[in-house]
Amino acid sequence: MKTDGLIKVGEAARILGLRTTTTLARYEKRGLLYPAYKSEGGTRWYCKEDVEKFLEESKRRKGL
Repeated sequence: MKTDGLIKVGEAARILGLRTTTTLARYEKRGLLYPAYKSEGGTRWYCKEDVEKFLEESKRRKGL
């Protein structure tokens, strides 16, 4: 699996300003943000562009 443009769950959480990766799992369950790839070991990889778009949309909704 090529991971160009993908970031691990911890990096995605850092970009979003989250304290834990658990929140990202909740976002996935609610259909808000999905990982682009899950490894056989369960590591979630996110498209960096998707994470950044999600962050901008979240800021917009909060009026920031």
